[in-house]
Amino acid sequence: MGPDHRWGTFPAVGVGWRLSQESFLSGSDLFSNAMLRFGWGITGNQNIPNGRTVDLYGGENGDTFYDIGGTGSIQTGYRLQSLGNPDLKWEENKSVNLGFDVELKHRTNISVDVYNRTTDNLLFPPALPATAGVANPPYVNIGKMRNRGIEVSLGYNGTIGEGKLWNMNLTATHYNNEILQIDGVSTSFFGPIATRNQNAVINQVGQPIGSFFGLMANGYYTDSLDAAQCGTGDPLGKCWDDGARPGRIKFVDVNGDHHITAADRVVIGSPHPDLTAGLDLGLRWGQFDVSATFFGSFGNKIFDVQKYWYVFRVFDTNVRNDLLTNSATLDGQCNAVPPPPGSPTGTPGTYPCPGKLTNPGAKYPRVDVSDDFSKQYSSYYIEDGTYVRLRSLQIAYNVPAGWVRWIPAARIYVQAENLFTITGYEGLDPSLPAANIQGNSQEDLRDQYRGVDRGSYPSNRLISFGISTSF
Repeated sequence: MGPDHRWGTFPAVGVGWRLSQESFLSGSDLFSNAMLRFGWGITGNQNIPNGRTVDLYGGENGDTFYDIGGTGSIQTGYRLQSLGNPDLKWEENKSVNLGFDVELKHRTNISVDVYNRTTDNLLFPPALPATAGVANPPYVNIGKMRNRGIEVSLGYNGTIGEGKLWNMNLTATHYNNEILQIDGVSTSFFGPIATRNQNAVINQVGQPIGSFFGLMANGYYTDSLDAAQCGTGDPLGKCWDDGARPGRIKFVDVNGDHHITAADRVVIGSPHPDLTAGLDLGLRWGQFDVSATFFGSFGNKIFDVQKYWYVFRVFDTNVRNDLLTNSATLDGQCNAVPPPPGSPTGTPGTYPCPGKLTNPGAKYPRVDVSDDFSKQYSSYYIEDGTYVRLRSLQIAYNVPAGWVRWIPAARIYVQAENLFTITGYEGLDPSLPAANIQGNSQEDLRDQYRGVDRGSYPSNRLISFGISTSF
């Protein structure tokens, strides 16, 4: 932190009311424990790279070198690499939570927490204009963000017949993330990492952090007239000039200027789930025990950047195995764009028509190596990221003491991880294992690139055998 802001004060308070010890519940056979909780507090964060309160200099042969004296002997020099900010302050997270815990008949446990968390003086390196040079931007205290949510936990311990014990614990979380302020002037800025000269992520006031950004896709153009008129019958439409063609993706002219341009891009999805849930199950029967852990994420979206390669064939790489059989095709008579009014009889249409779309429900646009129009980032790249996964399954046998004289006890088990996943996502892994994504200023960008599938290596399925014992 800056010299004048090295110290911070972060108070917190928590109070609880154990209802089960009050006279109106102390004699209850149902409630073995009940407690109401309230907490308020402020925590500080200074998790940024070291030395960012001062300007940092450095250089390599690739970006700073000098031919001193004109002898042809190149010497490495130094340049300004990162701008400093001597007025950096602590980032503050202010939270309020209300919770309730209850235990019923020493078997069932229920816990509910509702919280509101606001991040103020957010530490962030905003992008600088190109005229500022190539130095990394300074960290500044700008921005304000809010998270609201609810967490619920339900646990149970029971028996099945004689000698069979089982337990269950279910947790569920719902939250809402919203950017409240950026710098008091700007209302949005793009994510810090672009892919193939396009940017899939925007941070915008009133939207969740890391929202997806692009054009709105609405099927495919059916013929030349449909393409020229922007798919809406607009007689003033000029979308043909923008690259619209039969069989290509039809984009929505959001601003109504009769063209498809970058000005038509909007927020097209959020990587944040509506609900996440986990389920732990356990069963013990004699010397055997079984445990399983499930996890699910529901309602989140994934921006599948891999379509840029596998569908639009930007390079000579692999393609989707059904690309040829499930792409838009053109055949039969179609409507060309009529000639301008007053043209001589017999004047051909303004644009030719290669055919009419025969399969509007096709999975992919028409195969066309010259199609730079359809590959623009749009809602076509968005898929539902909902999934349920069996994260862990373990079956074990506890060897009774005395079976082997010199081993007092042992446990033999087989364990499987990521055994199966139920999802409609067509990519490799809907969980998108988090990559260590950093920007030029070494800031952690994972929150701003959540839900973007850039081809991360998928989760492994592991099956292992083991034995644990003591001597």
